[in-house]
This record gives sequence, structure tokens and C-alpha cells, in this order.
Amino acid sequence: MWKIVKVIVFLILIIVVTTFAVQNQEAVDLTWYFDLTGIRIPLYLLLYGCIIGGMIVGMAVGGSQRLSLWRTNRNLAKKLRKLEAEQAAVSAGTRSLQASPSVDKTD
Repeated sequence: MWKIVKVIVFLILIIVVTTFAVQNQEAVDLTWYFDLTGIRIPLYLLLYGCIIGGMIVGMAVGGSQRLSLWRTNRNLAKKLRKLEAEQAAVSAGTRSLQASPSVDKTD
């Protein structure tokens, strides 16, 4: 069911992108800083380029945050294992004290 929905949404997206490109074919001049005239490209290519560039920047920022969280998670997991080992050692030590026979001191 979800596969069919994904295919339908993808086809609608392709139709929208294609019709947008067909309707925006007029060329625009890109003017850079200091009145340097750049290249002349169709409007739809300029807009698609901006969208793709924004997606790349967003993925780079999101990827760096994800990497930072992954490192933090790894460090916290190491600390947790260390604390669990210490807790197990302390717990084993108290069990051995409880299991040892008590000595009654009578004078």
C-alpha cells in the first residue's frame, strides 16, 4: 500500500517539476559583485540550483550535528559501561560480606 502511495507522490512531484521547468524557460542574467556580468541561464535552472544548494548546506549542517551527537552518545555509553562494572564490583563485594559467617565475640 505504502509503495503505491510513494510512487503516486513521486509521479506528481515529477509532473510539477517538469511543468515548472517548461513554464520558466526564459533566460536570466546572473550579475555578480562589482557589476561583473556572469552567465545567462534559464530561470528554472537557477531556481533548481538554489534549491539543491540549500539542500546540500542543510545536509552538511545536519550531518555535523549528527556526528557531534554520535560522539556524545559513544562517550556516554563508555561511561555507562564503566559505572555498571563498578556497580557490579561493589554489589559482588557486599554479597561476599553478607555470605561470610559472622564472628561472635564473647569474652
